[in-house]
Amino acid sequence: MRITYTIMTLALLLASCGRHEVREELRTAESIIENTPDSSLQIISTLDYNTLNDGSRALYGLIYTAGRYKCYLPVDTDTLIDFSIEYYNKTGDKLHLANAIYYKGSIQYNRKDYLASAKYLKQAEALSEKLDDELLRNKIYERLFCLNFDTNCAQLSLKYSKKLLYSSFRLKDSQLISLGFSTVATSYYQSGYADSAMIFVNKCLPALSAFAPKQQAEIYANIGALSCINGDTVNALFYIDKSMKLHDNAYAHYVLGDIEYNRRHRASAKEHWTKALDTEDEKLKEVVHECLAQYYSDEKDLDKQIEHTSKELEQVKKLQKTTKTHDVLQCQMAFEKEKSDKEHDSRLMMTRIVLLFAVVAFVSSVVYLTVKYRHRLALYISELKDKKDRIAEYENSLSAYKAELSAHGERIKKLKAEGRLQKQRLDAMLEEMETLPQNVVNGIKKGAAIYAAIQEKQRIGAFSDEDISHLIDFFSIIEEKKYMEISKTYQKLTIRQFLFLIIEGMGYNDYEIADILSVTETAVRVTRSRIRKKKI
Repeated sequence: MRITYTIMTLALLLASCGRHEVREELRTAESIIENTPDSSLQIISTLDYNTLNDGSRALYGLIYTAGRYKCYLPVDTDTLIDFSIEYYNKTGDKLHLANAIYYKGSIQYNRKDYLASAKYLKQAEALSEKLDDELLRNKIYERLFCLNFDTNCAQLSLKYSKKLLYSSFRLKDSQLISLGFSTVATSYYQSGYADSAMIFVNKCLPALSAFAPKQQAEIYANIGALSCINGDTVNALFYIDKSMKLHDNAYAHYVLGDIEYNRRHRASAKEHWTKALDTEDEKLKEVVHECLAQYYSDEKDLDKQIEHTSKELEQVKKLQKTTKTHDVLQCQMAFEKEKSDKEHDSRLMMTRIVLLFAVVAFVSSVVYLTVKYRHRLALYISELKDKKDRIAEYENSLSAYKAELSAHGERIKKLKAEGRLQKQRLDAMLEEMETLPQNVVNGIKKGAAIYAAIQEKQRIGAFSDEDISHLIDFFSIIEEKKYMEISKTYQKLTIRQFLFLIIEGMGYNDYEIADILSVTETAVRVTRSRIRKKKI
């Protein structure tokens, strides 16, 4: 019997030592996951997942998923990270839960399941804001920026790029600060603000050497693109050359193609655009196909033009199917509304508590004052009589006000008479308009109909240049001052460029302008750049 007890005791001690060693290895792997994720994966590869208890399994699943994500390795199964989320949610470990949900959302982002990614990342953001972990918030902001950039949610993209930048300043990490400047610049570029983008992208240059060569090449290519848009071809070629020396990338080829095309070196432009198609960036493919379609249109090669136009449309449909911009935006807005509602409920509860204390204090004060200052009642009655006398004075003043009001009534009648005179003048003008040729009247009416369609954000891409000229004639009548301002500011504007300035002057953003004209947002920015060159 003593031998049996001794064996059982030794077995328990060995098991206890084994579990202790496993926990230490998992903690070590977790502590180095940010800087050396490959080493973390190497440590946990020696552990048998099936022999671990629930707590160790949850940490194992988190380290495994984070390590493979950071090493750019595919995560074949979500079972491990799903168990981690379930376990940490049940135990109330908010820090590990936020990390697990963040990596779950990042995996969905890599799989281009943007809607699922948005749901998980917004959950992680809400949790992280209650934790003392700035690095975690920084990672979440960076991933939410990428998500909104890829799904064309420009306002949210800019919001999270700025959050990332401010978070990086709090961390005092020069490389993260440089990354923050780069993301803000990218967001401004996406929104069509090339000047603001250039300001922020230049701020990221001092710490650029800390980035990997491929990232440096991408940033240099962005600077080249911005310089090209701003008309600085020399600076654009300088940064594109630096980008290509670091990494032969598709975006640099696209920008070079644009520069060559503007120089009328069309064969060279075609060569660079063709090379730019060798990319996994679906949005870039769409833009390049659009450029090649324009090239073949200039060359009168209808078959090739149709081919690239078809491919451009295929890319548009593919992006619409995968990005689900509206769904992703609605998902994030739903989280923001829920967060706002919770904050509102919290403030309302606090207000109720404060009001309750105020009411109690008020009632107590009333009782106290009633008991202690009862003898002052006579004084209050005297004051009440004084107030009645003042009321009588107010009534006398009211009579005077009534007389003044009557005088105002007479003035109003006079103004109405003047209004009838203005109406007579308007009728005379309408009669004069009826004497105009019918074709002129019809043209003005057609221009008015197109103008009304623009105000309702309807698409007008199908209208001919003659129709647009009627719109411009109508615009010159109703907005004479703006029409003269445009005419004096620009020279040699085409009808379509004049239309672009009218729509832009109505306060629409690039996305709305592109939708009204049935073109891409890139075409909107290109048109704006070309119009800027015609400014006097």
